[in-house]
Amino acid sequence: MSDETLKWKLFPFSLTGKARHWYKLKVGSVHGDWKELHNSFILKYFPISKVAELRREIIYFRQLKEESLGKSWDRFINLSLTGPKLSILEEILLIHFFEGLSRENKQTLNTASRGFFYHPPTSEARDLIDSLSGKFSSIYIPEKEKEPVPRQEEEVSIAKSQPLQSQT
Repeated sequence: MSDETLKWKLFPFSLTGKARHWYKLKVGSVHGDWKELHNSFILKYFPISKVAELRREIIYFRQLKEESLGKSWDRFINLSLTGPKLSILEEILLIHFFEGLSRENKQTLNTASRGFFYHPPTSEARDLIDSLSGKFSSIYIPEKEKEPVPRQEEEVSIAKSQPLQSQT
């Protein structure tokens, strides 16, 4: 099965709501031309203004206060995969990531790369970040929300409402 056929078969399953409705209306008018459908989708759901904003977020990326290297790396990768191809070389992406890090994390990466983070080849630099962030993968998976811990008053009221069992 060709890549194009696979894309045609899987693409509709990735859509919901308005995008799925758009697909149903559009699919007949492109006469089996995947490139035309792809470009039409990008123009509809990723207009130039959104692409420009995404590029800006990547270029001005900053590590959040109290954010670990791993969390910021995951957030950066997720950001770079959010929209269409941005035509930014991987070397440049790594530079923007590095420049947005805290001073401490920059020092860590410089030390781990035996001098200066920009010296190793791109694949080694990426592997270095992956290993230092304690991840086997660069895919960002949001943490599940933690269940709230009941307050002490709630625990007491629950305990009072339950009947006592007699021990016989």
